[in-house]
Amino acid sequence: KQWYQRRVAITTGEYRQFFDNVEKEDTDYTRAEADGYEECEDFVNLPQNVLVDEDAENDVIAPNGQHHFMRRHKAKPLEQICAKFPCPEFQQENTSWCGFKKTFIPRGYWIFTTVDTSSPKGFRDAYKRLHAYRSGKNNDRNQKMAFVVPVIEFKWLNPEDPTKVALDRMAINIPAKYQDDAVRPESTDPEVQVLPLNDTILYSRTYGGYREDQGFLDQFDLLNRALERAGITPFPFLKITAAFTHQGYGRQRVEAVLADISSITF
Repeated sequence: KQWYQRRVAITTGEYRQFFDNVEKEDTDYTRAEADGYEECEDFVNLPQNVLVDEDAENDVIAPNGQHHFMRRHKAKPLEQICAKFPCPEFQQENTSWCGFKKTFIPRGYWIFTTVDTSSPKGFRDAYKRLHAYRSGKNNDRNQKMAFVVPVIEFKWLNPEDPTKVALDRMAINIPAKYQDDAVRPESTDPEVQVLPLNDTILYSRTYGGYREDQGFLDQFDLLNRALERAGITPFPFLKITAAFTHQGYGRQRVEAVLADISSITF
């Protein structure tokens, strides 16, 4: 029914009105509650970090071509997302420092595939391969599994030129009930691998917007600055993007993530 209403709304020019009706979200939370940390005072008013008036007329289009919540906005809280979709097991650790959150992810199995960065459809094709495993089409048990968020993109940088990506990998966590060897399906697609991700410590900043936004890309620089103040040196040749929300509509959550240097064993 919602799909039909969406088509009608789009074709009759009532796109925003449709989403105003179906995307009634609880927004009674602070930015710090959404982000998962207190922002550094000197970061608050930086151009790449300012939230816009979310009630302003929606007259711009985001880089991904969508038309809802295009400007930088208060992110969707992790608690709301994980109440609707399965999330990996994780422990958010308290820190007295501003500008980032620290998360511990215990060892578990994920499905990986390589993103063809030379193709305009490389990211989408990689996601489709992971979906085919999750849907049961390309695993040896024909087992359908729940969609676990977030979708992770690992960009391994060239040590000789860190401005260039040497390897781009996408991953999704396997649901908890299929983590054990006895029940975990194997991939039947040679381009999709089922691999363990060891205990990992991650540092991240939250962004209400899209992974293509320059404002999101700038979060990696702010994250490095915040970590430097805390005396933390992350692994320098890996940038991680964690996308928690569907990019079609609604309030977004994407995180810029760096890994603790002790975690790089995968």
